[in-house]
Amino acid sequence: MNKVIIIGGLGKDPEIRYGTSGAGICSLSVATSTSWVDKASGERKKETEWHNVTVFGKQADLCAEHLVKGSKVAVEGRLKTEEFTDKTGNKQRTTKIIADNIEFLSPKNQDSAPANGPAARPAAKAPARQRPAPASDDFDDSIPF
Repeated sequence: MNKVIIIGGLGKDPEIRYGTSGAGICSLSVATSTSWVDKASGERKKETEWHNVTVFGKQADLCAEHLVKGSKVAVEGRLKTEEFTDKTGNKQRTTKIIADNIEFLSPKNQDSAPANGPAARPAAKAPARQRPAPASDDFDDSIPF
């Protein structure tokens, strides 16, 4: 099984381009962090990992429209490793995440919107998840809604 789920913040604004079919292809750079206390020194340590994420289709358009540097996202997808030849002729490999689903976690009026961009570019609302009704029988049936 090839499945990855990360939650992190965008390190830069999304970059969108369009394929020959006209479908959007959006590139995201997402940072995830892990922190721990060093047992030897008692010092708090933090490690940040950067992930290249590619989003296709309508989700790509939504990412480009609503996300900005600093936006928090949950990414669900799969890993893909690609080989390429660099400018010096050496073969290189890179691994990225091909996103199947992106959830926007930042509030609509996010403080990280760029100063030169729209006043407050709203983040797309993550799809609401249905919650089961409370198990209580204390409902007032006279309320019309």
